[in-house]
Amino acid sequence: MHMDQNTLAPNPGQRDPISRLIRLFDPVPLTFLHPLDDSGVSTARGRIGGERAFAFCTDMRVMGGALGASGCWYIAETIDMAAQEGCGPAERSIRQSGSR
Repeated sequence: MHMDQNTLAPNPGQRDPISRLIRLFDPVPLTFLHPLDDSGVSTARGRIGGERAFAFCTDMRVMGGALGASGCWYIAETIDMAAQEGCGPAERSIRQSGSR
């Protein structure tokens, strides 16, 4: 399934994952770890309350938030990065209606 950048772009009026990650993290530095694509998962690293942190969010606009292989890969990779840097568990925000 192809989704263009306008479909997946952050929209403060919606509860999309990019906006949720921006609200979760301190303003700077915030780095998105994976490309904006049709996986339905967004990942980021930055600081929360001044502490290093990693997080991932699912996107209800993509297949109802269901996780596919690439989204699961992004989540696993983000958790591994957090563990390698000693950040503890990655924060998560999952909004979905099932798996695919």
